[in-house]
Amino acid sequence: MMWCICGLQPTSRVTNAHSAEVNACAFSVLSPRVIATGGSDHEIKLWDIRKLVQPFHVLKGHTNHVFALNWMPFATSGSGSGSGSGGGSSTAAAAANALRNAAITNGGHILASAGNDRRVIIWDLSRIGMVRTHHIACFA
Repeated sequence: MMWCICGLQPTSRVTNAHSAEVNACAFSVLSPRVIATGGSDHEIKLWDIRKLVQPFHVLKGHTNHVFALNWMPFATSGSGSGSGSGGGSSTAAAAANALRNAAITNGGHILASAGNDRRVIIWDLSRIGMVRTHHIACFA
């Protein structure tokens, strides 16, 4: 549900956005028309607020409730030395490097999610529509 703070009335509403409780919601820092929601159904859904009938994309990777979402607004100049294409990383330093490179080369289309499965997943949303996985790193 989105609220207009002027009159404290809902401006938009989605019923049954998830098949279980909605635990998190975050507006994109790159597009004011895009929001991400995370739910107890283990999914993250991306919505265009102009068309709230159904999400335009669903991210799957958590095995338990998603309870936090955060967009990463990178505005870094320069170019990265890699594409951050690794699925998971064995060390925190390698994962941080992959995240930094992806944020630089992909214009900041990065979303982080945290779940009750004890995972933090870093998603590269510039890869939506590709066959490969969307996540850059998974910390468990």
